[in-house]
Amino acid sequence: MHDSSRIGSQGKPPLCSLLFSFRAFSRRSSISDTSQLLLRMIGSRKWSVSLENEIVKTHSPISPTIVDEVLTSIFEPKVALRFFLFVSKQPGYVQTVENKHHISSLWSHTKHFYAFLDISDQFQRGFCHMTNSRFTVLIMGYARAGMVEEAVLALEKMKSYDCQPDLIHFNCVLDALAKADEIDATQAMYTRMLRAGILPNVVTYTIMILGLAKANKVEAACTQFNKMIEEGCEPDLKAFTALLSSLCKARQSNRALKHFEAMERKGFIPDVPVYNALIQTLSQQGMLSEARRVLSSMEQAGLEPSSLTLSMVVGRHLKGREPEISNQSLVHKLKKVGLADAPGYPAIIYSTCKSGQVDEIESTIMQLKQSSCVFTLDMFNAVIESLCRESLAEEAQFVIFAMEKVGLSPDRVTYTMLISCFCHLKRITDARKVLVTMLAKGCRPDTVCFNTLLRGICDSGDFAIADDLIDEMMLAGCTPNMVTYNVYINGLCKGGKVSEALQYIEKVRKLGYVPNNRTLIVLLTALCDESDFATAQELFQRSISEYGMVPDAVCYDLMVRRFSDANKVNMAEQLFNEMINQGFQPRVFICNSLLNCYCRNQLLLKASDLFKSMVKRGCVPNLCTRRILDTAFRGMKPPLSNCRLKT
Repeated sequence: MHDSSRIGSQGKPPLCSLLFSFRAFSRRSSISDTSQLLLRMIGSRKWSVSLENEIVKTHSPISPTIVDEVLTSIFEPKVALRFFLFVSKQPGYVQTVENKHHISSLWSHTKHFYAFLDISDQFQRGFCHMTNSRFTVLIMGYARAGMVEEAVLALEKMKSYDCQPDLIHFNCVLDALAKADEIDATQAMYTRMLRAGILPNVVTYTIMILGLAKANKVEAACTQFNKMIEEGCEPDLKAFTALLSSLCKARQSNRALKHFEAMERKGFIPDVPVYNALIQTLSQQGMLSEARRVLSSMEQAGLEPSSLTLSMVVGRHLKGREPEISNQSLVHKLKKVGLADAPGYPAIIYSTCKSGQVDEIESTIMQLKQSSCVFTLDMFNAVIESLCRESLAEEAQFVIFAMEKVGLSPDRVTYTMLISCFCHLKRITDARKVLVTMLAKGCRPDTVCFNTLLRGICDSGDFAIADDLIDEMMLAGCTPNMVTYNVYINGLCKGGKVSEALQYIEKVRKLGYVPNNRTLIVLLTALCDESDFATAQELFQRSISEYGMVPDAVCYDLMVRRFSDANKVNMAEQLFNEMINQGFQPRVFICNSLLNCYCRNQLLLKASDLFKSMVKRGCVPNLCTRRILDTAFRGMKPPLSNCRLKT
């Protein structure tokens, strides 16, 4: 429902939405301009050396008061800690009691955190007497904070302090590398540990299995698990679970089942998500008796399967049943196989809906009620969510009518799901009727609900109704947010009304809202689609100078690619260099766009330099890269032969 920023560089989630949770508007308005600028800068990109250099360049020296304001506004503990440690390294800066209080409150769950702060401060300043135990605290702290480079560096420096890394130090670093998806570096560190004569334990093997499973290297994870057993190291629950999850994800049902049986023999009980994954995998591949056995095992362990899991099993049992079979017979049949108990009710309702017999939905629910079923709102919402996800709006409505007959009232979540489904089907009139029904029954819509309907209306191009809905929204006590206005702006751009969208931005700014990267991406895309590159360039610069925005990797990707495709060489090159200076790693398809632009304009020296830069930065060329260069250099005239690439 919520229209957040798109995924940034290398598939990372949008940082602003993950890192910050500003307390309230009054809190935001009370902090200084300097703190707000710092927060925007930190929230706009991944923490890196270039970001630290920019902070030093633009905000040095940073006072303890500013540090307090920033720390109290950052919600993500890892980012707060990075900022705190960075500031602590600045010449002449002295940590205050307030500074330590703010950072410690974020890390109060972590054991030995005060010791970590003290040791890291002394270690960075170079006057700490380091011991093995102090290095343990330091490396463990860095690893928990996701500060992989710092953890590796601390491990590297141990020998210079006459300290020898042991298994605990290596396990901490391996864990940090694996969680950061650095699987090659994890393998290299593991090999280094073995060469140092340090034998792995169950924790080490589990870290390696988790890392390999996360990287979808199932065979390698299985090999590591078998090696663990061969070396006489007994797997624990975490090791078993890691491999079982990996096998289920790879749809290797037979191997997953054997692994599960081995777990049972050892007396290990997986958690609910792992049970669910195994049951769903077996059901999808038609192994119903096995799925039912695992389901029984789960129930015996006192765990409750999810509605989705049960619906998979129930759906297979109902597959091919004759329409004349009564609902009473249906419930009786499911009871026989042990699927008509309380956790299975949503699955029965969902499967009845999926059978295509819409008129059976109400009678099935009434039959279940007669069987002493205790219905809950969450139970019905789970069914409605599944139906709406499959665009079965009519069936979802029938379920809502039936739930009211058994004495349950739909809530805001129920109605919002149905509105979203109707909007997806472009049935805007029906979606608006749902909102009217919702209000008539005393269920108050929230901002997410209004935004969902607004998106559908804007996509249909009816902006007069969209304006009315925003007015209704405010009258209902829901304050529009930047997501609301982004939805409206996106609708204008989709409808070819880009100039109106640009004017609307100014209106939004006057209301006190600051455009974000999502706003910028929508407008830049629309302007480039209309080949209005001059306005796109002007808007991009204004977003920085006037709006105080810090464009993210997606914005730069868009601008470099579109300007390159339009043969705007100078501007594309300038934006690409800006992107690098901001600390963003260019992806291969962006490099290919600029490379193609250079080659089209016979700028082969620049193309050669860019290719070398790609390789140096770890941006792996693909088939498209080779094709662009082959085409360009094959048609090169003899005088330019000295421009040949050296790969």
